[in-house]
Amino acid sequence: GNTDDGPARSEIDKHLRNAIPDPALRAFCLTNYGRSGWKIPIGSICDQLDAIRGFSDDVKGQTYEGDAFFINGGQSRFVRHAYMSTI
Repeated sequence: GNTDDGPARSEIDKHLRNAIPDPALRAFCLTNYGRSGWKIPIGSICDQLDAIRGFSDDVKGQTYEGDAFFINGGQSRFVRHAYMSTI
């Protein structure tokens, strides 16, 4: 329910279910929500959604030749083993 600190995390989770059906991705997004509200500038992100949506995730046939560094905790729920070959 609502408190002086804003909606409970479970309430936010419920509202995000349609937009973010993947429970792991939704949990990752919720790591940015705390007692005082969003820890990130959610308003700015919402204002730029069209630009963000315009980024193509179709990377088939494309390569990146630069250095990349990925950190994945051994018990992370966010980076799944099935994603590792793509990463």
